[in-house]
This record gives sequence, C-alpha cells and structure tokens, in this order.
Amino acid sequence: MVGNVLDADKVMFGSDYPHPASTWPDSQKVIADATQNLPAGIRQKIFRDNARALFGIE
Repeated sequence: MVGNVLDADKVMFGSDYPHPASTWPDSQKVIADATQNLPAGIRQKIFRDNARALFGIE
C-alpha cells in the first residue's frame, strides 16, 4: 500500500509507546507481520533511512 499510495521517501515509523494498550513485548513481530509484503528497500526507508535523512544522521 505504501508504494501505491504514498511516497516511501516521506514515510517514517513512529510510536506512542509506552501505554497499557500496546503490542509490547511482541512489537517487532507485529511490525514484521504488518510489513511483510513491502519490499525490503521500502521497509528500510520507513524504519531507518528516512529518519536518518531527516535528522542528518550518517
């Protein structure tokens, strides 16, 4: 869906953790399941590259 609707260069993962209604301690599995159909390059942009670019982290 991201690639079809949104520009993957402008999407970044965010969280409002901690709160009682969270997926913790299974958050990584939930995220992996929800994004399993995205190409690895798009997942990498969403979960790493876009934040690094925004904050100027090399």
